[in-house]
Amino acid sequence: MSEEREKLRINLKLYDTEIPLRIYREEEALYRRAGDLVVSTVRNYTARAQGKKSAIDILNLALVEIALKYEMEVERNDTKPFTDIITALTAEVEKALEDKTA
Repeated sequence: MSEEREKLRINLKLYDTEIPLRIYREEEALYRRAGDLVVSTVRNYTARAQGKKSAIDILNLALVEIALKYEMEVERNDTKPFTDIITALTAEVEKALEDKTA
């Protein structure tokens, strides 16, 4: 029998908009930090580009910056190259051990 995860209703406030969400309780802090990241990134772009860019352009710039940070983090945490090297080394060690015992 699988354990049910507890759901929680929250209102995530982004400026003057509240977004109702139903989330897992253990993810609440992540959602709140994500909301804070969106607000702070949009504020930064608004401070630099207000009057020069439209509100949609500012939101798009913030969106691209957040997505870029995400992609950079994914790339930084890519373990495939290490896994490939370890697999190759393991195969070499196993072959050497087989050769030695034969």
